[in-house]
Amino acid sequence: MIRLASSPLRAAFFCFFVIALTTACVLGQTGTPALPTETPATNVPPTVAVSPVTPSPVLEASPTPAVAVVGLVGRFANAPAGSTGAFTFSGMQTAASTNSALYTLAVVDIDATDSADPNSAIQMTLGRGATLVVVASAEFADAARTAAQSNPDVKFVLVDESNPSGASTLQNLFVVGGSGNRADQAGFLAGALAGYVSQVRIVGLVTIANTLEGKMYRNGFQQGLLYSCGDCTLWPIELDSATDLEAGKGTAARLINVKIDVMAAFAGAAGEAGLAEGAAQGLWVIGGDHDAEQALPVAKERVLASLLYRPDLLLPALINELLAGVPSASSLPFTLSNGTITFAPAFGPDVSPAVIELLASAIDQLASGTLDTGVDPVTGELR
Repeated sequence: MIRLASSPLRAAFFCFFVIALTTACVLGQTGTPALPTETPATNVPPTVAVSPVTPSPVLEASPTPAVAVVGLVGRFANAPAGSTGAFTFSGMQTAASTNSALYTLAVVDIDATDSADPNSAIQMTLGRGATLVVVASAEFADAARTAAQSNPDVKFVLVDESNPSGASTLQNLFVVGGSGNRADQAGFLAGALAGYVSQVRIVGLVTIANTLEGKMYRNGFQQGLLYSCGDCTLWPIELDSATDLEAGKGTAARLINVKIDVMAAFAGAAGEAGLAEGAAQGLWVIGGDHDAEQALPVAKERVLASLLYRPDLLLPALINELLAGVPSASSLPFTLSNGTITFAPAFGPDVSPAVIELLASAIDQLASGTLDTGVDPVTGELR
């Protein structure tokens, strides 16, 4: 038998025994203690605080700018090469193709319509929705003014009008080649060329009577002739009509009778008829307002040169300004200073390189103002 050695040990052992016995009794009554019951977890992600999202505004596509319609009225199919009509047509076509996002071109060639009435042709372009109409040629100046007065919301551009009376009072009518045209400068250059080339020192000139333009051509030509040939003689002829072809043709014989060798003409179709006859008779000829070398049926080698007007150099910028509503001027004249008075590209074989250089020098001086034609650009009179 085991004996406990001392009272403290017996007391400790007795306490341990009591505790163990008590625990055993408890376990025997309740069984294994149950674990805390928990609700099975589901697969739910942790909650994250999210700031409210402001919906982005829906951006609507910018509307495509409306493409304007620009009308073009004139005689184009039969326009002489180098004429203002031909340059207007080619210039407007080039400008329209370059600015196709801004406007389309509605062309009405009067010669291709059933009616030769320019008023009807202008109405055709308006019927196509044109908000701007270009009318080529002074021949249709009255029709352009009438249309401008009747359609104040449409802008009109008149090309090649020497005396645009009333144009300044119409806020929607603009002129290219009108008031301020320097026909005296074109005449001066033609006269200078005639003086350089003439061997007999007698030259002839055909213009239209009783017009400011005719006066400016005649006086400018006379001054240019004196500039290059101080002892040359001028025989001027004035016609009553620019469309009288028989009278124009007859000017060649009249000038040949006074022994000229160079003939110039600034007289429309009548002047062209005179130049054609003069060239056929062996005269040297100088054209005005068109390229005579391209227009003459025969004797093209007798053409010394032609003076041309270039509305195509002014129209593109003017059309863009008008469509934008900010035109820089109501009238843009033909002058050497803006480059719209020029010689045709090719000179005749009888014009030497030295003469071409002299003419180029005169052009530079006239354009800069260091050389003056001696003609009043407003009245056409000699100063």
